[in-house]
Amino acid sequence: MTDAEQKKVIFESTLRRQEMHWNALSLEVRHSDRAAVDTGLEALKTAILINAGAIVALLAFAGQLWNKDHGREAAWQVLSSGKSFATGVVYGVLSFTIAYFYQSIVTGILQRELDQVSEGAENLKPSPWLHRLAIITMVPMIVLALCSAGSFVCGVSSVTDALKAVAVDVTEPVKSETAATQMPKAETPNKPKQAKKSAK
Repeated sequence: MTDAEQKKVIFESTLRRQEMHWNALSLEVRHSDRAAVDTGLEALKTAILINAGAIVALLAFAGQLWNKDHGREAAWQVLSSGKSFATGVVYGVLSFTIAYFYQSIVTGILQRELDQVSEGAENLKPSPWLHRLAIITMVPMIVLALCSAGSFVCGVSSVTDALKAVAVDVTEPVKSETAATQMPKAETPNKPKQAKKSAK
């Protein structure tokens, strides 16, 4: 084997090793990206579910308060304190919608990169506006997801304050009624005993 042939064999084996390494890295990047997307979607689903579940729980609790004495005002206070949960659901739905467009843009970027390395695509240039559009949609998607989770925290705080106020408003009339029923009766003064007249 001549030196040229030996160098060619070494070059081809090195090229194959580099290609195998590149394929392994590319596959790892794709799996990592898929895992990141799945994790983000699960977190977003969790934020929507906890806010929606809190709304259902508040409605059930307010329904129980509504039928009790002095409970209607308390029910309205509890329901009004749950506005943050409804806001969190809206934020989550908006974030989900933007996530759909973001993933579509990323798919378009990958498809264009695949077309660039395909046969007969020598004149196909990269599209920088797709990358910019991906960043533009990614930022509000993340911000809305964080706002959805933050709305749940704010909702828990406001509901806790409302329940404390409700506990005071409901227990005070009950205490006053109980105190009124347990008031001791005024004692009537004892009449002086009349001295028995002695019979003469």
